[in-house]
Amino acid sequence: MAASSGFIGAIFGTPADIANVRMQNDASLPQQQRRNYRNVLDAWVQMKRAEGWRSFRQGLWPNCFRSGIMTANEEKPLIHFAASLLASLVATSISSPMDVIRTQVGFSWMDPKLYSLGSSNNCHAGAIGAA
Repeated sequence: MAASSGFIGAIFGTPADIANVRMQNDASLPQQQRRNYRNVLDAWVQMKRAEGWRSFRQGLWPNCFRSGIMTANEEKPLIHFAASLLASLVATSISSPMDVIRTQVGFSWMDPKLYSLGSSNNCHAGAIGAA
């Protein structure tokens, strides 16, 4: 049961992981190939427009199986199924925006115009699209 909760949680978390990886990789691309994602929502919009819904499933099955294996050692199936599912959803929801901020701050030295974050307040606002 716990393995299936991790598996299901990864289904919901994979699109955020894909956007995070794309945003991290974008700065390493040549200027003419960059997508210049502003935030995770912008990444999702660009992914949908350019590649369709299939782009949200890249690496889905390996990620699901990895998450399922990580939660497979849980006991008392019903309680742990619900707890693991909720934990997976909450952890992804909380950590993905922070991963985006970390990525943008980490690559800010590469192109100051692309990653002009300034203070931590500006960094957070830029990551959620409020700036």
